[in-house]
Amino acid sequence: MKRLLSLFALSGVLAVAAPARADIIYTFASKSFNGQLGTTQTYGIGADQIDTYGFKSALSTGPTLTIGTATDLYAKNGGGSETGLGINNDPTGDHEITTTSAIEVNMATVLAANPTSSVTFTIGSVQRNEGFALFGGPLNGSYATSDELYHFTNANNSPTQFSFTITAAEAKTSGDVFYLTATSGNVLLNTIDVSAVPEPATLTLALTGLGFVGGFGWIRRRRSAKA
Repeated sequence: MKRLLSLFALSGVLAVAAPARADIIYTFASKSFNGQLGTTQTYGIGADQIDTYGFKSALSTGPTLTIGTATDLYAKNGGGSETGLGINNDPTGDHEITTTSAIEVNMATVLAANPTSSVTFTIGSVQRNEGFALFGGPLNGSYATSDELYHFTNANNSPTQFSFTITAAEAKTSGDVFYLTATSGNVLLNTIDVSAVPEPATLTLALTGLGFVGGFGWIRRRRSAKA
């Protein structure tokens, strides 16, 4: 009996020994990181790396987005929803993404390491009647055309920050590369959240733990029946 209890305790340890990883959250501006950037900027390291690029762009029917020449990014820290990654050449002087600019986000590295994760984009500074659209692939598409995955227009001015999720399957069809542009007004890329997914080792240990628990219950029932 003591041995069985030991196995039962061990199963609990195994089930929690290797916790699932936390979400990977990318924040693009802060009090200590703001101002004009170059045409490219990398966030994260190793398997968590993503790369961002600034482009001039043009919306067209389809709906499609045509990518033009490179332009500088801008890390804007205006507080609240007015914080995020924008474009330096915004004609309004707000340093945000406009209808004639786009930010490419190449997530191939992080999504290759986490192939079943979904991706949640949070877009800030979406004032009343302003909108945005997300397009998928291709990689570093100089003068390339990308297809729309998601779009939204703020019809009531509250809130001014909006989130939406792209599934792992949708990310795969886009080559794990995305382009964000404004469809009206100007907006910011506030954060990107790559969802937490249990690691294979975690699932294996958890199932091992459940196996021990189930086996322990079966043995107890069998002994009770014999008594």
